[in-house]
Amino acid sequence: MPLSDRQARQLIQAFSAAFDLPSLREMLRQALSVELESITPARTLPEALTALLAEAESQGWLENLVAAARESRPHDPSLQAAADQLGLAPRLVMARRPLPPRARRLSDETLRQAIDETGSLLDLSAWREKLGEIEYQICRLEIAGKPAGTGFLIGPDLLMTCYHVVEDLIHELEPPESLIARFDYKLSRRQGFVDPGREFRLAPAWLIDALPYNAQEAAGDENALPSPDELDYAILRLDGNPGQKPVSEKSADERPRGWVEFTGRAVEFAPGSPLFIVQHPSGAPLKLALDTRAVLGLNANGTRVRYRTHTQPGSSGSPCFNQQWELVALHHSGIVPFNEGIPTGLIAAALQRRGRWPLV
Repeated sequence: MPLSDRQARQLIQAFSAAFDLPSLREMLRQALSVELESITPARTLPEALTALLAEAESQGWLENLVAAARESRPHDPSLQAAADQLGLAPRLVMARRPLPPRARRLSDETLRQAIDETGSLLDLSAWREKLGEIEYQICRLEIAGKPAGTGFLIGPDLLMTCYHVVEDLIHELEPPESLIARFDYKLSRRQGFVDPGREFRLAPAWLIDALPYNAQEAAGDENALPSPDELDYAILRLDGNPGQKPVSEKSADERPRGWVEFTGRAVEFAPGSPLFIVQHPSGAPLKLALDTRAVLGLNANGTRVRYRTHTQPGSSGSPCFNQQWELVALHHSGIVPFNEGIPTGLIAAALQRRGRWPLV
């Protein structure tokens, strides 16, 4: 689909804000093995960008160009918006009650619509920027070469997921070296792989803390009452401190990948409130599921929060956020007719009881 005049102007503005001519040449050379001079003799940045975008679009590598630029400047909001409009950001699965969930392209229009439906007065650019940060902090977990679930950074080298996702490692049925945490695994709108992502492995002393799930609940009993020591979480240590490393080794932006803030603060789950989940459903590239009227309430003893936000097998271990992008729960299962998560306030309380809080 050809670029509209508005999209072309937005891309030129985004590139102009992120690069000058020398840094643009270097990015093209390092990321795409392209020499700018082979495309255009232009000596000014606007002329060079106009020619570059026209060449990339006509030759079918425009998406790769924008993806490479964003990788080079991962925290740049203008490039993030440009990537969104080309479908290079996580797909948005939005639920509008009473209609079923529907996959949509992430755009200013869909984000503004989602924010409006939360009933909150939120700044769109700040909301988008926070999503752009979180996008780099979620990973697909693979064990023995197969997708196993989702995880997310809660510290420079600490990763949270569900106990049942890594149960085989904990019980030594699989060796710890069989686990791969794959960050930045995303697909473009045209279903062409942008990047297979970056791989991190477990550190030698990898298991920081874990609590199992409730067996009755795992068998599908929606009336099961898990105890405060059946919270289905695991906190693992990754080798290489991914949270302190830049998103790309080729990036000129040295700001670190960062991590999701895990305060452990107890939160209220008001029925009908929004809940967003960033996930790798069925091992697929990163997706955002957004339901503005998601929360159904807590189970009978308050150990689970129930919601309607869309998930699939493989979403276990994903972070659940409120509309301010505060971490509020760990997604762990789907039980018809609802999904369930573990309130992060309960996980923090368990860590305190076990002498492992605060996490360092």
